[in-house]
Amino acid sequence: MFSQGHDDQPVTTYNFIDGVARPAEGGRTYSLYNPARPDELVGYAALSSHRDVDAAVRAAHAAFSSWLKTSYVERAAKLNEVADFLETEKGDVEYRSRLFCREHGKIIKETHLEVSRLGDRFRTT
Repeated sequence: MFSQGHDDQPVTTYNFIDGVARPAEGGRTYSLYNPARPDELVGYAALSSHRDVDAAVRAAHAAFSSWLKTSYVERAAKLNEVADFLETEKGDVEYRSRLFCREHGKIIKETHLEVSRLGDRFRTT
């Protein structure tokens, strides 16, 4: 999860634990730079502690137990909901493409293709 800003503004990522986006313990972060332009700050990522990781693993384990009891049809429906969400707003796809480009130093054409097809990955899983 990240806070969405303008293309040239730094973003902040958070831990996503038990359905909630939250900062790392103590609010610690580390800086992310564009590898193609090393002076360009892309944003700040949550610098997770051992407690953050333990909380994430506990939440994932609890969710997995429930997921095991979910039918194939229900699982497919949930994955399709994720795909629908990812494909809803063209502007969001454009924004995420540009952010991914800055974060990884890739060309925009390549990142746009990857991001615009992300929903397909959830539909075919």
